[in-house]
Amino acid sequence: MDQKEGAGHHAITRAAVREFFASGRAGTDGKIDGMTEDEYFHALDAAQEHADRWYGPTTHPAWEDPDAQREHGMADPYHSGQWNVDTDRQFVENELSQAHEGGARATEMGHVGAAAHALEDSYSQAHAFRGSSVNSGDPNAPIESFNVFDPIPNPNMGTWGKFGDEQGTHDERFDTTDVDAAGNPVHGSDQAAVHATAQMLESYHDHRGESMAQANAANHETVSQFYQPADGGVGVNTAATPEWRAERDRRLQEHADEDAARAAAGAGGAGGDGGGAGGSAYDPSEPNMSVEPPAEPNASYQPVEPSSSEPNASYQPPAEPTASYQPAEPNQSTPPAEPNASYQPAEPTASEPNASYQPEAASSSSPDGS
Repeated sequence: MDQKEGAGHHAITRAAVREFFASGRAGTDGKIDGMTEDEYFHALDAAQEHADRWYGPTTHPAWEDPDAQREHGMADPYHSGQWNVDTDRQFVENELSQAHEGGARATEMGHVGAAAHALEDSYSQAHAFRGSSVNSGDPNAPIESFNVFDPIPNPNMGTWGKFGDEQGTHDERFDTTDVDAAGNPVHGSDQAAVHATAQMLESYHDHRGESMAQANAANHETVSQFYQPADGGVGVNTAATPEWRAERDRRLQEHADEDAARAAAGAGGAGGDGGGAGGSAYDPSEPNMSVEPPAEPNASYQPVEPSSSEPNASYQPPAEPTASYQPAEPNQSTPPAEPNASYQPAEPTASEPNASYQPEAASSSSPDGS
């Protein structure tokens, strides 16, 4: 998802914060956690934008830096789809856990922003293909497959990538977030990202003052709804095969149909919770509306599962956050004192047992008696 001013992540984050503040959590002074809506948006938006810094891992090919992919809702190509679902979800939850540790406001919001960025990216179809209910703004739309980012031509992929529309199976046309005159995202998949991010913020805020264990459990319950696998499992699209291109083109056409329907209705790109073309609007009172999505066209499409023989196949994702987790404070100028620094081991004495022991001299006779 791009960082175009007024669109992309900025538009989704703005709309999510607006939904968060409209949830009734703001105090009589109109603030949440000591910030106005505008202040909260700018703090969160700056933090999420940091994830796409030009000198960071956002440009790293998945094949060269598989660990960075979870920060952007994409796939480590050396692992299965379900492994990536679990790992991407754990990244979001771990960032919220680190935010819960407290510290400076910038540190806290930095972790919340990293979580928001990864979650928002997972709704871009450049990053992941979700079930059809995502076009109606459903944040619980299941994940069908993950795409792989490769910005550099690489013949070993089985296809040649290029700088432009296609980067491996990452097609940047999905990363463009169209907005209406008021700056609201208009595509159903982007509205789904708004709802998911707002619900994540609500959960984090509601349990911010509780114990680590309580906050982790509550945040897991919320975030896990956004990382549900499709009924047929989750694939990893490691190559832009003809089948993948057909599925990609079908999804691009769905966006075009949304735009055409909106123009025909004379809505002018009205925002809000409106659904995409051919689908009903997302209703948050139906949290499991996408558990059994309708059959997708191109039902024969099967994303390629990576081989378990690839390098790094034994990598295990970080453990779920625990109540005892204590992250290291950055920039500590003085290391903690060594434990038992005054301990001096006793010197051995001549009275030690067997101190005078001398091994017996070897016999001059050979084993055979010669």
